[in-house]
Amino acid sequence: PLAWTSPDGLSWTPEEMPATDGAQDVHRVTRLDDGRLLAVGRSDDAYAAWLRDDDGWHDPVDFGRIADSWRGAPYVASLAATSAGVLASVSTGDHYELWHTDDGRAWQRVQVPLEPQTAGDHTLMVAAGGEVLVVADAGDGGHVWAGTPVSS
Repeated sequence: PLAWTSPDGLSWTPEEMPATDGAQDVHRVTRLDDGRLLAVGRSDDAYAAWLRDDDGWHDPVDFGRIADSWRGAPYVASLAATSAGVLASVSTGDHYELWHTDDGRAWQRVQVPLEPQTAGDHTLMVAAGGEVLVVADAGDGGHVWAGTPVSS
């Protein structure tokens, strides 16, 4: 994968990201509290996370799995940094899942009240500010959960 960085939003510099075998692409990026960048995307039949610090991009780590059969395209739907780590919602191609990391390297699946099937009007998204907001739609209307992040 290739990342483009800019100090001012006007001039851009390409940066090669470490790759592994198979197809890879980055879908979402967020800045961590300590200034590092965390990028998340697909890596062949799984998801991957890349960290960038002052030394540059580090080798990706895989988490989760892409479904064997798809209802829709697998992708990273959202990525949000919270006071208790980072949350990523992903579509496996079959259904949506929510994942958490404290450090961008070790990922754990989070149990959520609803994991919609992947379909055109279905989704699972996460956003953070003072609280964490999880929004889902399984084709039966919107569902919203809000709360304060807690450490694991």
